[in-house]
Amino acid sequence: MQEALTLDDLRDRVDGVRIAMVSTPEANGALSSRPLTIQRVTDDGDVVFLIGRDAGWVAQHQWVDVAIVDDGRTWVSVSGTAEYVDDRSAVDEYWDTMSAQFFDDPSDAVVMHVHARAWSYWTAPNRLAQVVEMVKSVATDHDPDLGDSGVVTT
Repeated sequence: MQEALTLDDLRDRVDGVRIAMVSTPEANGALSSRPLTIQRVTDDGDVVFLIGRDAGWVAQHQWVDVAIVDDGRTWVSVSGTAEYVDDRSAVDEYWDTMSAQFFDDPSDAVVMHVHARAWSYWTAPNRLAQVVEMVKSVATDHDPDLGDSGVVTT
């Protein structure tokens, strides 16, 4: 078992990951998910996206979940509330070449700012370490050490 990860540790692990699955509740209570491009992860753990201005699944201050996976060794679930900012200067702050692939014009987008409440995480060692742990577990009749989990509140 390793030492608990901090928010900075988690931010470092997901740095460079551009796509997250974002889940929101539907009117009937069911959850619906979609892939979105991460524009920024802030120092305090918030996650920012640009979304289509006409996205039918948005509701101001709704609870959302952002699922991020690094290289297959860390899984993160960011739970928080979404704020939608319909302001051209806010969109321009996050606009990049990737955004231009999804929107014809910045005026087609709004900012989705997920105010994080908690980052839950699960970690796993690399594949070779997993195999070694499984073999060791069979040989010694002990549970394998296949990773850790925890929650960082923001």
